[in-house]
Amino acid sequence: MSFQPDAPKSKVPLIIAIVIGGGLLFCCFPIGAFVFWATTGPDGGVQFANSMDQYALDYLAEHQILDADEELVAYYDATIKLDSSEAAILTDKRVIYHKNSNNTALNLDDVDDWEWDESFGVILDIYGINDVNIHIEFAPLNNGMSWVNAFEDLVYDIDLPPTPSAGDEAQGEQAQDETGE
Repeated sequence: MSFQPDAPKSKVPLIIAIVIGGGLLFCCFPIGAFVFWATTGPDGGVQFANSMDQYALDYLAEHQILDADEELVAYYDATIKLDSSEAAILTDKRVIYHKNSNNTALNLDDVDDWEWDESFGVILDIYGINDVNIHIEFAPLNNGMSWVNAFEDLVYDIDLPPTPSAGDEAQGEQAQDETGE
């Protein structure tokens, strides 16, 4: 009986296993790290006064963004890092857009008109009577319509003088004609 050595074993399965394992590690680790980061930090999206994260309250106080006589209604941190450096803030008296330590503010009773669009996320444009306009973009899945709804509720609650109807205007013109003025 003659002894025959075993044929050399192919290293292809080992190489395939290493490539697949390395590929999975390369793909899964960043995804896992992102999921961990996203689930352990503060909540993003629109927040209301009763559910504000402490980091945002601290930022508002530290930068003295709110006036002493106003109450926070809704808040949206537009940054990915959730550091409050760009935020849309709604109080019972004003709309404030804060970006890079600069504030654009509009009193609610100075709001002339607004429009919003839900094509991709929510885009809200607010126009003031004093030429102050505010543009806010809410990222998709951040509940931007809840901020818009809170804004609209506050604006509609403001007592605006009644707009004269066409009949009232005609009566006013007739009264002027009779008096000669």
